[in-house]
Amino acid sequence: MKFQRLSIAIIMSAFTATSVAAQSDIDIKKLDPDLIALYGCNGSVSANALVSHDNGFLSEDRARTTIKVAMVGSALSAVDRQGIDHLVQYEDAYQEFADRAFTQTIVSLNNDQYDWEDQIEIDNCTARLTAPLLESPVQILESGGVSDGAEIFEYFKAQADENFAFTLKVIEAAR
Repeated sequence: MKFQRLSIAIIMSAFTATSVAAQSDIDIKKLDPDLIALYGCNGSVSANALVSHDNGFLSEDRARTTIKVAMVGSALSAVDRQGIDHLVQYEDAYQEFADRAFTQTIVSLNNDQYDWEDQIEIDNCTARLTAPLLESPVQILESGGVSDGAEIFEYFKAQADENFAFTLKVIEAAR
């Protein structure tokens, strides 16, 4: 099965970054390079979890948890590094990097390009995305300009659940 193999595209080239900026009419220099890479991690880790679930390697609960960690971890990191205003202003641009990494990971699976370096990247990404969850997520949000960090933290988690459920419906519909 081609979906059992995973390859990662975490490091976005300057060409890709410029392409994203051109499509969204933003100044790419206003984006945080670490957040670009982290959102790439979000997409790759999410694709990996989804494919692992689809192939029976992860239960639905574990895949959902992995995707929730990826989504919430990247949002928390963005707020921690740049504040909520930056995240709100550039959310679509960062999400584009996540979407591209997700798509590129899925495409790479079809080309059987998985190796240990890709697994190391997934492991590193998972650690980076998990780190802010081990701190105080509510405190990160509130120090980043969010007035009710607990409410927003729950919102992030709910959005991750909704995205996962929708993606499962799309996969099922495609069968």
